[in-house]
Amino acid sequence: MSNWILLRGVNEPPVQRLALRAGPLTLQFEAGTLRYIRLGEQEVLRHIYIALRPPDWSTVVPVISNLEVDAHEDHFEITFKADHKQGEIDFSWQGHITGDRQGTIRFSMEGIAHRNFWRARLGFCVLHPMAVAGLPVELLKKDGTRERSVFPKTISPHQPFMDLQGMIHEVRPGIRAEVRFEGEVFETEDHRNWTDASFKTYCTPLALPRPVEVKAGEKIIQSVTLSLHYGQKGEEDKIR
Repeated sequence: MSNWILLRGVNEPPVQRLALRAGPLTLQFEAGTLRYIRLGEQEVLRHIYIALRPPDWSTVVPVISNLEVDAHEDHFEITFKADHKQGEIDFSWQGHITGDRQGTIRFSMEGIAHRNFWRARLGFCVLHPMAVAGLPVELLKKDGTRERSVFPKTISPHQPFMDLQGMIHEVRPGIRAEVRFEGEVFETEDHRNWTDASFKTYCTPLALPRPVEVKAGEKIIQSVTLSLHYGQKGEEDKIR
């Protein structure tokens, strides 16, 4: 038995992580995903990634290529290609991630299907840390309205937030995080139901019929944008 199986449960070394900074935010890039976005010691988002799951809800892990990283002391830009191939599934996408000096991070994907296949999920997932449990949140709904709510403090068996295009919540007194979703309708589930200490916001509401057929040549374009605001609620200034 190899040391990696003993240490990690799989016969492969850990994926390398690249430390990055976007103004006041620190984060890590890992195999086409973003992890541990923090403001100082405070975790803002735990993970931003693309998930492609066939009808059996397994995960089709992408192969990352053409990776280019332009990282500086307080901003960065990353581009790469991701290919998901398994059985009938053949889907690729171009990833573009930027982080600026004001603390705005944008992760976009432009994908295309190279053959017909069926999927249960295809698109962005965002993990929110357990630190938000019990905190107020302003929900930005797909119809343009806004709704006040609260991240569940105790485990919620049902999706607490639905029909989302974004959300805003406090990170620390006087600083709020805004997360915007584009290209699909998103909803949030309490990941503690699956023993993960987080909340997950994902695309394609579970109430819709599935699996969904993806046609050859079909394009899928989505993005997630995180920005910081400071001052009293309602101010639109970005953090400096």
